Amino acid sequence: PHQQADNLFVYEQIKDYQQSRDIMPHIFIVGDKAYHDMIKKNQSIIILGELGAGKTETSKCVLQYLTESYSGSNDLMKERFIKCNLLLEAFGNAKTIHNNSSHFSKIIEVHFNNEYQIVGGILSYYLFEKSRVCVQTKGEENYHIFYHLCVNAPEDIRNTLQLSSPHNFYFTSKQLRNPRPDNITDFIKYDRIMDCIDISQQDKFNIYNTLALILHLGNINFENNPKSTQYECKIISKSEQALTITAKLLKGNIDDLRNALTTKISMINKTVISCPLTVLEAQTVRDKLAKTIYARLFNQIVDFVNKSISFNSSTSYISIHNTTGFEYVHIGSFEQFCINYYNEKIHKFRNDHLLKNEILCEEEDRILNKLGFTNTEECINLFESSITGCFYLLDEESKLPEPTSAHFTNEVYSKNKGYAKLT
Repeated sequence: PHQQADNLFVYEQIKDYQQSRDIMPHIFIVGDKAYHDMIKKNQSIIILGELGAGKTETSKCVLQYLTESYSGSNDLMKERFIKCNLLLEAFGNAKTIHNNSSHFSKIIEVHFNNEYQIVGGILSYYLFEKSRVCVQTKGEENYHIFYHLCVNAPEDIRNTLQLSSPHNFYFTSKQLRNPRPDNITDFIKYDRIMDCIDISQQDKFNIYNTLALILHLGNINFENNPKSTQYECKIISKSEQALTITAKLLKGNIDDLRNALTTKISMINKTVISCPLTVLEAQTVRDKLAKTIYARLFNQIVDFVNKSISFNSSTSYISIHNTTGFEYVHIGSFEQFCINYYNEKIHKFRNDHLLKNEILCEEEDRILNKLGFTNTEECINLFESSITGCFYLLDEESKLPEPTSAHFTNEVYSKNKGYAKLT
């Protein structure tokens, strides 16, 4: 597992599966069947599995088969489809305890003309794990692009953005166990992919600038202000340089940034009041800002991708759904909570439309050996039931003046004592 399988996904294999289906099972057969069925009706391929199962690689193989087989003479579009996937991996994939895993779900629509040749596509995404920018679990890392920029970018870019080893940045050093290989070709590869999809030199620099300011922002730390009788915080003296660099990269005023990180603005009776933040509140503001900036950057990358594979018109399409996988974790993020819920819903959909139909056929044919499967409806109800469901209780908790994880957990257990799925 987790090793490159040579000669299984090469062009010669694609030709074999185009000419005959009476050979060994292969993911290319799925792509071929979807293409021929698309002539009658638009198709969707949903790729499921737990985290690290190989969904991203599988979706790339399906896309490879379609673009290699049905791009006609449009070599540029074929190249862009493949390279856009690689670029998204740099910004949306990270090293985990399993392998290189994607931390967003995406749908790629491959569109065809009336001659059933590829004319372009549309990419959409959801369930993007932006919390990974600030927090990674033990044995895992931040998104790949941060390390490529710190280690592999040309010296002039690193000097301009005042970058150094990933070990020197809070957002990339917490779970980094070994120095990453100094392979400059990694950075050059992604830089050239941006050229291929017509991202301008200025836009590329803006992307690198945004990544750098996120890293410097993470190095801003806080402490209690000894001059204050309240729980007021201030930026520690060692973080003044990081604050200065962050403000410069933001093209903003250093005092404005300081105030934004250490105070909050409230309006009482039409009067604007500035209130100091505690250390914990300031850290939360810093992390929220970093996550928001990265989420918007990722959205901008997707916009660039869609612009590069845009088309005027189409007659049919195949959509490839690459879902983020289910994962069991002791301490998980809200994003992973939503991902696991989504996977349970998809699992139920599959049971309802495949297995239950098979059972009905067996009953009609009076087959005694009934097909059994796990019913996930009780688990889904635990998520979405009104009054007692986790989502409802989480909404209610967020409305409290002082919400806490402990109170929310107690509410979930007390409202759902009869659920066997609640452990």
